[in-house]
Amino acid sequence: LVQQVERLARLATLVQACPDPEAWAASLTAGPDFGLVLRRVEQLLPSFEPLQMREALCSLASLRVKQPSVMMVFGEQIAGCLHTFNTADAARCMWAFCTLSLLQAPAYPQMMRSVEKHLNNLPAELLCELINAIVPLGRAAACARLLPKLADALAQAAPKPPFELLLRTARVLCARAALPEPLLLELRNAVAHECSGEGEGSLSGNLSTQQIVVSLWLFVRHLPMMQAQAPFSPLTPLLPPLIERLLLLITDLASLTAHHLCEVLYVLARLQRSGGLLNRLLQQVEQRLAMGQLRTTQMLEAAWALYEIQPGCE
Repeated sequence: LVQQVERLARLATLVQACPDPEAWAASLTAGPDFGLVLRRVEQLLPSFEPLQMREALCSLASLRVKQPSVMMVFGEQIAGCLHTFNTADAARCMWAFCTLSLLQAPAYPQMMRSVEKHLNNLPAELLCELINAIVPLGRAAACARLLPKLADALAQAAPKPPFELLLRTARVLCARAALPEPLLLELRNAVAHECSGEGEGSLSGNLSTQQIVVSLWLFVRHLPMMQAQAPFSPLTPLLPPLIERLLLLITDLASLTAHHLCEVLYVLARLQRSGGLLNRLLQQVEQRLAMGQLRTTQMLEAAWALYEIQPGCE
């Protein structure tokens, strides 16, 4: 029984370490061998201890296994032992249920209430994982109520999450709503710290080109809100100098995806910037367009940005 849970957890860990975890998970779980493993887990599930149950559920969620009959049994079993979980264990189960879109599971409302009462006790990385799992669920009432509280708790969490996880979480969260000011300030300070490495110009700092672009996109989206609050927001004088510094660090446009190229265009449009960076960016956009690498939505985004920068351009 213990070995079965440990093997499942080890498999999930190995898959998450792959370059494309979702593709690897889909490939592995589609095979007949994994079907046998899943049936064995379903048979043993009533014998699992609560922590073994949590570990197995999170492993299956990492592998994106949505087998209805198995998940139904998990929901029933966890509902019966939820009172034995601490807040972190309940939060991990909630992450698994959100990842698998199992909001109708019997244990979900109990888990959400338990987690909601003790958000400030959760580690920052788990808060990030919950946010990343909840945002794609859309505007379900329960998620809409919990998300702002998760964001506030993340801004206050200590120790802080790794920079890449914080940046990715802020990007996901910002797709739904503006970041709370404490979280935006925390992100600003983290980006400024990453920029403070040795070197000069494009060689300074530890940020990749992709991280620079995402940071710019986040900061520029919040500029109008910050400026409307001036002089009351401490971020008002802090964001513009960092934005200018990040713009100088964008050099390797060829390494960016089409999505990130469109984000740079968005930034330049909001800042009303033309010049060398825009010209180099347009060359990349034209190349991607010629190779058929721009989706229709990305073409529309690029067209809007160009019109904002140069009204009347063709």
